Amino acid sequence: MSLFRLPKSTLNSIDKVTRRFWWGVSKEEGSYYTLTSWNSLCQPKSKGGLDFQRAEDTNKAMLSKTVWALTKSNESLASRALKAKYGNFLNSTNRSSPSSIWKGLRWCKNTIQNSTCFSIGDGATTSVWIDPWIPGKLGHKASPKTNVVPNLELKVCDLMLLHPKRWNVPLIRNLFEQDTVDNILKIHLSQEDYEDSTLWTPNTSGKHSVKSFYLVDQNHRFHNHSGVVWKAIWNLKMHERLKLHL
Repeated sequence: MSLFRLPKSTLNSIDKVTRRFWWGVSKEEGSYYTLTSWNSLCQPKSKGGLDFQRAEDTNKAMLSKTVWALTKSNESLASRALKAKYGNFLNSTNRSSPSSIWKGLRWCKNTIQNSTCFSIGDGATTSVWIDPWIPGKLGHKASPKTNVVPNLELKVCDLMLLHPKRWNVPLIRNLFEQDTVDNILKIHLSQEDYEDSTLWTPNTSGKHSVKSFYLVDQNHRFHNHSGVVWKAIWNLKMHERLKLHL
């Protein structure tokens, strides 16, 4: 599941087996009655579900771990091969006849792209206009002033002065609107030289996890219930099986 996007029929079969097991239905039985829908059970406990996951969503979340490795300075053979053929993942475009592996990885692209921000080190590899690198900005991407024609070759290091390393404030004010200027100047520049790296913004640690990807990616379909009531139910001092019927 962490390398390929499984066929829809396979994922549906996995869900079918899981549902039958949960409701205690044997393979020999045909149709059966359920007390609630499978989608309702596949909600977080804080939203009134039982924390089950649909196979398709699990497949996608597990694939995201491989995708995240492609956004890092990963020198594994697989990463080098994919980067050599398809280029930078975050800025990749649809190609004719891509491999099944690449199509599966691109399935995760929107969520990864919207939840990634570059941590600026030397600024040598981060594009000013293409890459997400500005905390506080929607999408973390820079937008130019109306009278500025973006130079797509411009790197973040080109916005810096050296000895000591600091932002070139006049240049930044010439290129960006004031709100973007304010956000850029809040970014601390280390005097040590280290490469730019990617941060997973949904986690305060900046580290990607399969669980956090799943929650971000599926948030649009989760019930908008208050978690206070459900937390109180799960904390009741009673048998766990009885809580399932509340």
